[in-house]
Amino acid sequence: MTPGMQLRLWLRHAARSQVALAAVVVAALVALLVASMPQSQQASQDGLSQGDGGTTSTTGLVDGGSSSTSTTGSPSGGGASSGLSSGTSSTSGLGTSTSGAGGSSSSASATSTGGGLGGSTTTGTGTTGTQHADVSRSTDRGVNNCSGTKPCVKIGVLLAKIGGLDASGFALQVRTDTQAVVQAFIDDQNKRGGINGRPIAAVYRTTDPLSEDDQNKACHEMTEDSKVFAVLDTQSFIFANPQACLTQTMKTPYLHGYAESEAFMDKGRGYDVSETRSLDRIAVEWVDEIQKLRFLKGGEKVGVLEDNCQPSNSIVKNVLVEGIKKLKPASIKTYESDCSAAYAQSQPPALQQQMCIDGVTHVVLATSFVAAQTFLQSAAGGPCGSGPRKYKYMASDYSLLASDLFTRNFNKGQFDGSLAITNFYTGITKTSPQLQACSKVLKARNIQGLDNTFPNADANAMCDYFALFVRAAIAAGPNLTRPGWANALQHLGRFDGAASPRSVFAPGKTNGGELVHAMVWHADCTCYRQTGPLHTGKG
Repeated sequence: MTPGMQLRLWLRHAARSQVALAAVVVAALVALLVASMPQSQQASQDGLSQGDGGTTSTTGLVDGGSSSTSTTGSPSGGGASSGLSSGTSSTSGLGTSTSGAGGSSSSASATSTGGGLGGSTTTGTGTTGTQHADVSRSTDRGVNNCSGTKPCVKIGVLLAKIGGLDASGFALQVRTDTQAVVQAFIDDQNKRGGINGRPIAAVYRTTDPLSEDDQNKACHEMTEDSKVFAVLDTQSFIFANPQACLTQTMKTPYLHGYAESEAFMDKGRGYDVSETRSLDRIAVEWVDEIQKLRFLKGGEKVGVLEDNCQPSNSIVKNVLVEGIKKLKPASIKTYESDCSAAYAQSQPPALQQQMCIDGVTHVVLATSFVAAQTFLQSAAGGPCGSGPRKYKYMASDYSLLASDLFTRNFNKGQFDGSLAITNFYTGITKTSPQLQACSKVLKARNIQGLDNTFPNADANAMCDYFALFVRAAIAAGPNLTRPGWANALQHLGRFDGAASPRSVFAPGKTNGGELVHAMVWHADCTCYRQTGPLHTGKG
C-alpha cells in the first residue's frame, strides 16, 4: 500500500478531531518552511540590501561614517546612508532598531513597525528566520519601569551645573540647551524603534562638577530612586568615588568624558566607558609627544603640577614622571595640591612660587583646570611669568586641559604658545560625518546645530555617548540586561565619533581615543589650533 493510499484510509476512519489536529500541524510546518526561505524580495522593499554580513554607513550616529562588520555573522546587512546602528534600513537621522545582535543568531537587519513612545515593535531577520521579541517583559533595572510608558528603557542624563562654575570665576560659556539636544536624539531614535522596540525615556539631573558630595548624591538618585538602566554624562563626575559608585557599586553603564586609570576602569567590568583615553594611556602618549615635539631636549628643570586625587596621583608618579625621567631632564619634581576644589583654588599660588624658587623652566600641567588657571594667574605677576625665566607649558587630555572649553580663560600672557596633545577634534575645523548627522537631527527640530567650537563641547560628547549606548543596547538583543550591554559594548569595534576622531572598543578595552594630534594655544582666539596631523597614539 502506498503512502497516499494509507493517508486516504486513515482519513476515512479517523475522528474529526484527529483530522483537525493533523491539519493544524501540517499548516504550521508549511508556515515554518516558508518563513525559513530567503526573503530577498521583501528585504528589497524594506530598503535592505543583501551583503557580506557587514554594513557601510557614510554618516550616522553609531557608525560615525566608518565601515563596520556585523558581530552576528548574519548573511545580510543594511546599506544605510545615515542611521544610528549598523545593519539598519534607516536613510536619515539618528538610526533605527535591530534585534538580537551581539552573539545571537538573529538579525543584522531590522524594520520597525509602529512609531513613537510605547508604540514601536521590532522584527528582526536573520539566519533563524523571523523573531518577535517580547518587549513587554522587564529584563533588568531600567527596563519597562517608566511611569505611564511601557515598554521602555530608562536612562539617566547628567547636566553640568554651569552656574556654579560661573559663580566660582571659571565660566565655561557652553550652550545651555544640552537637555533639549539629548531629548532630540532620543525622540529621533524612538521614531526608529528605540531599543529593539522599547522606546527610550530619560531622567535629567543637573550636577555640580565641583562638588563630590553632589556627585555622590546624583549616583544614588539615579540608581536607587529613579532606577535607570544607564547614565550618560560629559564631565559632571570629575571625582573617582562618584564614578565608582555608578560603575562598580551599582553596576550601571556609565558613558562619559572624564576617564580615570586603566585599573579603575577595569573594575567597572565593562560599565565604565569613555572616548577619552585612560590616564595611563594619556601619560604614555604624553611622554612620547614631549620627546617628538621637542618640548624637552635634555637638561631642563621640569615641574609637574598635580593634585593628590586618586587614581591620577599614582599614574602621574608611576607613569608620567618615570617616563619623563628617561628623557634626561636636569631635574623633575612634582608639586601637589589637595584634591578638593577649594584647595585647588587656594594652594597653586604657593606651589608656583616654590617652582620659581627651584628654578623650574618647563611646567607639565597634570591637574584640574581650576588649579591650572589659578597657577597661571599667580605666575603672571611673578619673576617666572615673563622674560628669560618665563615658564614653558605643556598640557594634554589629562583633566581635559587640551580642551578649549577648559582653557579659554587661561592667562593669555602665560599660556600663549603652549603645546598640547589631544585625542579630540579640538583645534580642527573640519567636522566629522558623525557630528554632521547629529547636527542634522537637531536642525530638523529647530535646535542649533553643532560644530567643533568649545560651546558645543557637551552637545558633541552627548551625540557620541548616546550613540554608543544605543548601539550596544541594540547589539545586546531583546532580553536587555546590564551585563549583556557591557559585553556588547566590548565587541563594538571601531567607532568614529563627533567629539573624538576614532575609538576602538574591544574585550577589556572600554576607553577610546586612538588618534591624536598636536596643538598650540593662541592668545588671539584663546583657543588651540592643530599643528600636527592625526596619527595613531602610543599606548
